[in-house]
Amino acid sequence: ADNNSQNVTAVSEKVTSSVDVNSYEENLKKQFEDFEEYHYQVEKVEDVVIAGNTYRKMELSASIYDTLVKQCYYLRKEGDYMIALIITATSDEIVAEIEEYIQ
Repeated sequence: ADNNSQNVTAVSEKVTSSVDVNSYEENLKKQFEDFEEYHYQVEKVEDVVIAGNTYRKMELSASIYDTLVKQCYYLRKEGDYMIALIITATSDEIVAEIEEYIQ
């Protein structure tokens, strides 16, 4: 297995006006619980500022096919859309390098 895998994904999803960052975050956590075989763990949740915008940052870890995977979700609602930046990597160091680049 490649132990230096990394991926950055940007997603926008149209949501109803009643959906805010908090409810979206809770829904994501429930979805992660459904993936029992990957053993998702939410490690930390905090608000961070990227390019002048506040994002909810969720740090997760998972074991996928015997490989430890780190993910960081950055969530922000803009109008009728939820914006998610998702960093996926196989080490905290790679995640930190990518985070430094996007901030």
